[in-house]
Amino acid sequence: YCRSKAESELVARRYQEPGAPVVSVMPAALWGPHDPHFGEGVTLATDVLKKRYPIVMPGGMHIADVRDAAAALAAVMAPGRGPRSYMVAGRYISMPDLIHTLADLSGRRIRFATLPAWFLAAFGRAADVVQRRVKTRLPWDGEGIWVMNCAARCDDSKTRSELGLEPRPLRETFADTVRWLVEVGRLTRSEAGRLA
Repeated sequence: YCRSKAESELVARRYQEPGAPVVSVMPAALWGPHDPHFGEGVTLATDVLKKRYPIVMPGGMHIADVRDAAAALAAVMAPGRGPRSYMVAGRYISMPDLIHTLADLSGRRIRFATLPAWFLAAFGRAADVVQRRVKTRLPWDGEGIWVMNCAARCDDSKTRSELGLEPRPLRETFADTVRWLVEVGRLTRSEAGRLA
């Protein structure tokens, strides 16, 4: 997944270099309600609230609200402005803080241990082997753990200044995501706690 994203960005840049009016929008991990495919963001929220993460790494990632990404996509649809690229980075959060935030919002106690990045990297490689042999979707994979272990920070100041977009607070994104997961039956009211 990471490689395909990087390669598609390189294709866009090859067209941008001679001046083609290609606009690239690069969102972080997307969370938010109404995900028709139940992608990574809503799956992570579900797995955390179902207590499927007893161990996590200290690193984290940027999370953007899908509604903010949609606003960025709408904002770049202006003709005659030439080639441009924008990041929709949202906000950075570590995995421990992500779990603490969901626990706080739901009013639930969610226990977990934070282990070193190297341990989780080895765990991820093992999970990839197991995933090839089971039909159920495991909560971790090697690539996802690698991304979290990198704990990369992104700068979306260009998006904020040129497009006038400010990312909404993660707590709002998390709360709206969880409420929607209850509505569609992916989480029980007790799993969502106060957010139900």
